[in-house]
Amino acid sequence: MGEDPKGALDIPEFLKRAIGKANAQSESEAQMSDMTVDTPDPDEAPAKPRKPRSKANGAVKPAVKAKPAKVKAKPASKPAKAKAKAKAASTGLVDRDKYGFSLGTLKSKAAAMYASKSGATLKEVSDKLGSVQLNLLKGCVAKGFKVIRKKEEGSGSRKVTRYFLK
Repeated sequence: MGEDPKGALDIPEFLKRAIGKANAQSESEAQMSDMTVDTPDPDEAPAKPRKPRSKANGAVKPAVKAKPAKVKAKPASKPAKAKAKAKAASTGLVDRDKYGFSLGTLKSKAAAMYASKSGATLKEVSDKLGSVQLNLLKGCVAKGFKVIRKKEEGSGSRKVTRYFLK
């Protein structure tokens, strides 16, 4: 603890500052000042004119003119007939039942079963069509049709619901 703080650290000479050399140039700076740099003459015109910069305030740039699109003529062939059929289906030329379902589809058949005089249970529709079609009833209610549900005795201890679509 009683050591002299000046002698405690040995600092190499190249790290020490030279007090008298503060304004003197280093060797690398002296070498660089001897080099010559070619600069273009101000009298010569620049190779490309500079484009004006866009303004920082969000000024609108002038609109670029669009080139007209080239239209290729396509020969009429079989796809035109397929398009005509698809257009006919989308325009409502397909036959529909009174509930809005395409005739001959599972939904149309299930709606006919539910709309019959005796109605239908989910099991009856499932046995005949292979699909329950319960969402069909919910869709009909959303469209404004009336669905009547009646509970009746089933084959077991559970009651079965019979649906009537009006």
